[in-house]
Amino acid sequence: MEFRLLGPVELHDGGRIVELGPSKQRCVLAALLSQTGRPVPTDMLIDRVWGQSPPAEPRNTLYSYLARIRRLLRGTGVEVRRSNRGYVITASPDQVDLCRFTRVAEQAGPVPLARMDAALREWRGTPLDGLSGDWVTVVRDCSHRKRVRLLTTWADAAVDAGQAAEVVERVESALDDHPHAEPLIAACLRALRAEGRVAEALEHYERARARLRDDLGERLGPKLRELHGQLLRARPASTAVPLPAAPPAQLPAPPCGFVGRTDHLAELDTVLSQRLAAVVLHGPAGIGKTALAATWAHRTAARFPDGQLYADLRDRPPLDVLSAFLRALGEPAGADVAGTFRAAVTGRRLLVLIDNASAVDQVLPLLPPDDSGSLAVITSRRPLSAPGTRQLAVEPLRLDEAVAVLVDRLGEHRVDPAAAEDLAERCGRFPLPLRIAASTLHDQPGRTLADYVRGAADVH
Repeated sequence: MEFRLLGPVELHDGGRIVELGPSKQRCVLAALLSQTGRPVPTDMLIDRVWGQSPPAEPRNTLYSYLARIRRLLRGTGVEVRRSNRGYVITASPDQVDLCRFTRVAEQAGPVPLARMDAALREWRGTPLDGLSGDWVTVVRDCSHRKRVRLLTTWADAAVDAGQAAEVVERVESALDDHPHAEPLIAACLRALRAEGRVAEALEHYERARARLRDDLGERLGPKLRELHGQLLRARPASTAVPLPAAPPAQLPAPPCGFVGRTDHLAELDTVLSQRLAAVVLHGPAGIGKTALAATWAHRTAARFPDGQLYADLRDRPPLDVLSAFLRALGEPAGADVAGTFRAAVTGRRLLVLIDNASAVDQVLPLLPPDDSGSLAVITSRRPLSAPGTRQLAVEPLRLDEAVAVLVDRLGEHRVDPAAAEDLAERCGRFPLPLRIAASTLHDQPGRTLADYVRGAADVH
């Protein structure tokens, strides 16, 4: 017989799955199994199952669920017993997948590779799937953290054992559940490097960097940046300064869940007929400048058949950017990189996306000549007036667009209109904090939008 909590709460007995009843009853069973062999006080059980919203007579309701669970367990050799300190279930930890997993995940010192692998394969999906509440969220978040740590440890050991290909496959799958887990990103990069797939590792790094920036407005940590430097140095010499066989296509991936901005996109379209050197999208952090620029750039890329260049100017001097642009175009840098770039752009139709500019001096060397047929799209927190440029203020989303950000990530069934509008206004109708809120709720399926808004109100 086996109890399963790493996924939907299930009881497997002799090859059959036992029906465990309604969600609150399954939550009672899960609360007992989470510390099998140890008593759980009655008040703690009530708090774990109902939190701040108990029924009118919580003890009577709890006793009813306990009686039903006892009937379900009759004849299995496992009992729920009353003790002086509460209720205890007599199941062995070996009969509970969460206990088996936790025992390995928390083990001090080296763990055999096969044992880590077996523990990781216990994972069937979202822990306690189908249940909700504060305690459930804590267990779920804690289990996710342990999984990331154990998977990272296993990945490093598996690479050393010559299993890098399997590591890439399994870690990439886990990144679907934990897209911002930097230890997993690093494990995947190390495995790709061990496989000799350095170019893929560099592409993976760029995707992870863009995802963290677009989803959370953050930068990758120093350990990942150091690993990125190692990957750059590990590139074969023949690829260090490539001569492109095709026009460069450096645009960051189009942002997931982009909604609205129809007025801004239409205004950007008008720039195409004005033969400008650049358009500057300016606005405060989190307003969605980069997402807007990347979305429009992808929509219009075909208008620039000679290629698309991209640079993030944070912590990067313009001369380094120019050198990278020239390499992408297959041009030697020479002593005068700015002049060489202007000459290289002449006669070409290029789209240049320049992200996070802070001053006019930064962008001037990167601008194509006026009336060249090329265009630079610049994002900045402030207007950057320069000859041949147009300024476009990026404003907060309309209320319906802000709500659509939540619907896109959570689905209509989880978005209460009143709570969504309240949250949208609290976030200033900025896309970034809305996406962060939506990502948080997506990872906590038992938490409602109204609960999240109340929590935000309590903080303020």
